Formats: sequence, C-alpha cells, structure tokens
Amino acid sequence: MTLPTFSYSIALAATQLGIVLAPIITYGACRRSKKICAAALLTLALGLLQSAILFAPNFGCLAWLQYNWLQKVTMLLCTLALARRFGFSSADCGFAPPKYRSALVVGLFVGILFVGIDAMTGLPNSRPSTETVLFQLTIPGLHEEFFYRGLLLCIWDKCFGRPWSACGVEFGAGCIITTLLFTVGHQVALDDHWKVNVNLDILGWIDLVLFSLAMCWLRYRSGSVWPAVIAHNANNGLVQVIALTAHS
Repeated sequence: MTLPTFSYSIALAATQLGIVLAPIITYGACRRSKKICAAALLTLALGLLQSAILFAPNFGCLAWLQYNWLQKVTMLLCTLALARRFGFSSADCGFAPPKYRSALVVGLFVGILFVGIDAMTGLPNSRPSTETVLFQLTIPGLHEEFFYRGLLLCIWDKCFGRPWSACGVEFGAGCIITTLLFTVGHQVALDDHWKVNVNLDILGWIDLVLFSLAMCWLRYRSGSVWPAVIAHNANNGLVQVIALTAHS
C-alpha cells in the first residue's frame, strides 16, 4: 500500500466516523460513562481498520480487477476473528443461520422491494461491466452486513441494550448508531483535494437510512445477518442487472 492511499483511507474514515461518533463520545464523557466512550472508541478503531483494508490496492494477478474483492473478503474474515477475540458468540453477532428458513425468502423479498425504490430514484447512467454485476450480486452484503449489522450492532446493543419494541422486534440505540455509520459512510467522501464532499441528494439519504433500518429489522427478526446479506446483495446486484438490460 502506498502512503498516499493509506493516508486518504484514514482521513476519509476519520471524517465519516467523526460525524457520528464525536457527539456520542461527548455524550458519554458528560455522562461519565466508560461503557459508551469505550464502545465509541472501539467503533472508531474498527472503522479505521476497515478503511485501511478496503483501500489497499490490488496487486499481482489481481491488479486487473476493478473492485476490491480480496479486500472485502479480508475484512469479512477480520470481522469474524475480532468478534471471537472480543468474546462475542455467533449468536451474539447473528453469524449463525436464521431461526427459521423462510427468513431468507423474506430477506430476498426485502431486497427486491428496495430495488423498486432504487429504480424510482434513478438507475446507473451507463452499462455496468460483467465484473460489476457479479461483484454486486455476491460481495457487498457479506462484508457490510457482518460488519455493521453483525459486529458493530452487537457492540452497541451490549452498550445500550434493546429497550424499545416495534414491528415485532426489540431494538435500541445501536440500531440508530449503526444506521448513521452506514449511511454517512456511503454519502460522505473526500474529493481529489481531500475536501469533504457530501452527497446532497436527500432521496439518497432517506433510501440508505430506510435500507439500513430494514437490515437491522431482518437481523433482529431472524436472529441472523444472513437474511440481510441476501437482501443487500439482491438489492445491489439486481439494480445492476436492470441497468445492464436497459443499456443493452
């Protein structure tokens, strides 16, 4: 990894995470809550690690790839290893299979539902490559659901608990925090001059917030991240398939 790439990845992660975590750390400090501050600092460390791994350049026989397949898989393995290192069980993080088989079908249905929402807000303007379609159909959900709705959600649920009930599930502030982390991570970037660039498309923000909340619901309802993985990959991939068909 070159130093500029590493520096950019850390700066980007610090910017995205700071937007969400700075108020939480301030709140924890005012409450003198070591638990809240520790959860926030752990999330910060994990976010920086994730960014450093995902921005690592492809090399050798992988240099021709457009997407970071290896980096995503590496982050998935790190998530599994870190969860075990922290003493979290598969059930804690939702890594185990869902409680009922139909949960996977529900996940697929939710993913297709959001494809319809994405189609209304706008499809890709150009014809996606074959690699784009294959990548979006398989990889994003594996990494992001295990990380956000698995490990991070577990950390914050253990911090704040799940005292609220809605839509047949119990949830807490962890659902809101991980949704904000997920959404800001997709909507805030740095440009070529390292200036903060915020996507001002309100519909895009709303779509991501609703999508993340739906993934949290799938995770809680089924006790597993796997329905969310199915939904996430179906959503990302089918949008590209539609775009491929539209531009053929």
